[in-house]
Amino acid sequence: MNKNSILFENVDFNKICRTCLSSAGEMISVLNKNFIDDRNVTIIEMIVTCTSIQIIEDDELPKQLCSECIFYLTKAYSFQELCRNSDNTLKKYLANIKDRKSCNTNRDAELTENDLDCKKAFTNKGNENINFENDTNECVFACDFCTKCFTTLLDLKIHKRTHPKEMQHICKICKQQFSSSSSLCRHVKIHKGIKPHLCSECGKGFTRSDDLTQHMRTHTGEKPYTCSQCPKSFTQSSQLQEHLRAHAGERSFVCSVCGKSFSRYNSLSGHMKIHNGGKSHPCSVCGKGLSSTGALTLHMKTHTGQKDHICTLCGKAFAYAGHLVIHTRIHTGERPYVCKECGKGFPDASRLRVHARSHSGEKPYVCSQCGRGCVTSSELKKHYRIHTGEKPYNCNVCLKAFPRSEDLKVHLKTHTNNRDHICNYCNKGFYQASTLKVHLRIHTGEKPYKCSICNKSFSQTGTLTAHLKTH
Repeated sequence: MNKNSILFENVDFNKICRTCLSSAGEMISVLNKNFIDDRNVTIIEMIVTCTSIQIIEDDELPKQLCSECIFYLTKAYSFQELCRNSDNTLKKYLANIKDRKSCNTNRDAELTENDLDCKKAFTNKGNENINFENDTNECVFACDFCTKCFTTLLDLKIHKRTHPKEMQHICKICKQQFSSSSSLCRHVKIHKGIKPHLCSECGKGFTRSDDLTQHMRTHTGEKPYTCSQCPKSFTQSSQLQEHLRAHAGERSFVCSVCGKSFSRYNSLSGHMKIHNGGKSHPCSVCGKGLSSTGALTLHMKTHTGQKDHICTLCGKAFAYAGHLVIHTRIHTGERPYVCKECGKGFPDASRLRVHARSHSGEKPYVCSQCGRGCVTSSELKKHYRIHTGEKPYNCNVCLKAFPRSEDLKVHLKTHTNNRDHICNYCNKGFYQASTLKVHLRIHTGEKPYKCSICNKSFSQTGTLTAHLKTH
């Protein structure tokens, strides 16, 4: 009986290993697209190859493996791959020998131990397969990828570099293969738990220096990879490549449940959580469920008030490096996100997206009470207070309450009589810029609101509304 077998009573299939049924240790989703560093193979494909078990995404069975099973699965897959490669190499060798007229085919085809001792060693360690000397004493080295022959081992090694993804360096622990000794050395550190590259900001360790370099950008906010088609930037080149697919209209990642397609694998992974309800990282303070450990770490800052990123110009602190980067543009005046319609610039992409709706007329946030559309979710939230009667902003002078903070700001000017919006024609002052804008139509004669029935024009919406009642 399996030592990790469990009683299936109140078992959460989202927390047990699909293969050993254990709930202990770190779990890794079988839906991960790539698992092995130098091979484009998924965990599901390894399971099918080694066990013939079919894993279907909507079969309601566990969709994760524990780290121990992943280790043994990788070893099993690597062993099968090694056997296949060796078998192909031997067959290529025999085919090459039979094609050489000067060789004794029968003797060379047998490949006894005495033959191996007498001739040059035939080995598939590192995929360097060496053919035997033939009867003419000519030393021949055959490439195991294309069976091309060379007179020296050095010539063979030089030739083999022309083949992509050469896998000649094998991990002794899990038998995983790599194309270079440096890649193998980095991989071995994973088994030994060696993480010599430490982040000076948070102390997190990494096995590779380039992983640390990428991680440091989460602190600095640096995004060196910029899209050539829009102002968006990224911390990693792989993120830029995925983003470029969106411009090209490529949507190669398809949801197996509803058929919706995405240009990025991460977008598909996030979408899949809609189907499986995947918010498996609960906050220990408020109980809110987060979709990943990274999202949980960022969320915890809302409880701790941790603000590690400080502006060197004004001292203001921020919880996230990205927010600091956007804030510094207040000091520098930088506005890298420019509207293609009117040329107006913005310090961040989200403000540009909201502004673009003023040109397109898009109002994606709709009130469930009256059907009114709003440009942003915050605008909808403020509008909804009209229906609920909520007025959370109170005047500290007369205690009058308002549903929006900007309404309170305007009201406070009535106590100070601060009419700082002045008409250039008659010097009349107003509390709000919007009120001044309407007033200016008296001088300019502008009447932008037209009756759809009689084409009569008006300077204000309220006047147009009153007029429509006359028809």
